[in-house]
Amino acid sequence: MDYLATLAPSSLEERIVQALASGPATRSELCTRLDVSRTVLGRALTELRRDGAVRVVAHRSHEEGRGRPVEQLGLAERIACAVGLHISRTAAGGIVLDRKGEVLASVLTPLSFTGWQEPLGRLCRDLKDRADDDGVDMSYVSRIGVGLPVPVGRGTGPGTALGEDLFSSVEQIVSPYWSGSLLVDNTIRMTALAEARWGAGQGAPEQIYVHLGGGEGACVIVADRIGGGSTGYAGELGHATVPGGTRPCQCGRTGCLETLASAPAVVQTAGATDLAGLRRMLDDGAPAARCALTEASRAVAQACATAVLLMSPGRIVVGGELVAACPEIVPQIATDIADRLVPGTGWSVEVVAAGLDGLGPARGAAGAADSYVTACLEEAKRRQRSFG
Repeated sequence: MDYLATLAPSSLEERIVQALASGPATRSELCTRLDVSRTVLGRALTELRRDGAVRVVAHRSHEEGRGRPVEQLGLAERIACAVGLHISRTAAGGIVLDRKGEVLASVLTPLSFTGWQEPLGRLCRDLKDRADDDGVDMSYVSRIGVGLPVPVGRGTGPGTALGEDLFSSVEQIVSPYWSGSLLVDNTIRMTALAEARWGAGQGAPEQIYVHLGGGEGACVIVADRIGGGSTGYAGELGHATVPGGTRPCQCGRTGCLETLASAPAVVQTAGATDLAGLRRMLDDGAPAARCALTEASRAVAQACATAVLLMSPGRIVVGGELVAACPEIVPQIATDIADRLVPGTGWSVEVVAAGLDGLGPARGAAGAADSYVTACLEEAKRRQRSFG
């Protein structure tokens, strides 16, 4: 599915949560504060109470001293609402959020990627154990987002182009730990969503997210919407052919951008053993390391400059493990892009480093799952109104 890169206007449920964040309130007080009828408020409270987010915290007597005591509603403490999980080629991360979007528990571990199934199962177990240790109630989880380092296409739920086999495999791994609406999508899209909503991409309706990690991927955002194109595979920038590229790619082709600009490719070109070794070589001024980074920057710039000419984004956000280890590549990419644009036409594209930590993709996955659930609920309401 497509996602809004900006947070949607607050629903009534979210406004109730925001109102109760300052302290308990009665239904009448909430109606007055939120300017809604008691009936409308009641429908929203039903969902919040079903999610375990709101509960009766006290009873207050009427001022006249007559009638039944009035219920005071408040936010439940340490009640999980959403789970976000992500597997990349270098890390596995998970996050547990309450209805306010606050982090209740999290796990982030390095990964040597050989497949996603076993790491996903281990991540679920580790995150559940961490949540249990931190006293988080996971029985009300209603939305689960999973980002995987595989092409996903347009499908994100059961019975879609995602494929029943892949979705069922994910569901089989996750369901012993949590039940709820499940969304599965590509890790890069989840990362781009997180950066656009909470990171370096905020405020840029047109932008490109480029990820230089265990592989190389990208995501395009137009008019504040993350889309996958007609097939859902938009953003496979890592498999754009670089002029003069001769290295074989795992996709079966030769000269793909990924063979020059992914973290493993740059490490190999520099003759380093890992990213830490590459960093030491750069700090020591090793020519091989500088050349490897320059080659990667020029290759990324070549692909990005073509994208800039096509869509004229206001910002390019560059993230991933290579950027974290070698932040100097970002201004280098900016310079290399500028050198490839048509001179004198006023192109103005900002190139910035990603702003979120390693749990960004997991937060994006949780946000995507929330968008998915909200879209399903809105569709159900629309159909209900259509049929009276």
